[in-house]
Amino acid sequence: MAIKLEYIKGRTFKTLEDIHHIDKYGRIIIVPKGFETDLISVPSWLWSILKPFDEGLKADIIHDYLWTKRVDEIAYFDGNIFKARKYADELRLEIRKELVPKKKFKNYVTHYFLRWFGGFFYSRQIQIPR
Repeated sequence: MAIKLEYIKGRTFKTLEDIHHIDKYGRIIIVPKGFETDLISVPSWLWSILKPFDEGLKADIIHDYLWTKRVDEIAYFDGNIFKARKYADELRLEIRKELVPKKKFKNYVTHYFLRWFGGFFYSRQIQIPR
C-alpha cells in the first residue's frame, strides 16, 4: 500500500490521507491526514545509507506521530516516559519487520540507534540535525 504524501519544503512532507494501524494489543493508532513529518529522522548526509523512502514508510510515519504526541503517549502509559518511548520504538520495528522483512540491516540498525540515542531527542534535550 503506497502512502500518499505531499512535499512541503526542506525535509518536510504532509500525509494526504489518514494512516491506520492496529497493534498486537488491539490499540488503534490513526495518523491524521495533514500530519507533517520528516519521514526518517536522520541527518540528510546519512540518506545515502538510510534512505527515508521505502516500503516501510508507514512505520516511520507512525513512529514520528507517536513521538510528536509524546505528552499524550506518556499519559497513556500512566506517566512513564520510558514505556511510552519504548512502545513507539518497538512498534516501528514490528511494523517494519512486517512490511520490509528483507531489510533486516536497516530495520535493526535504525531501531538500535533509536533505542540508544533517541532519548535525547524524545526529551528534547537536543534537536535532530537537518
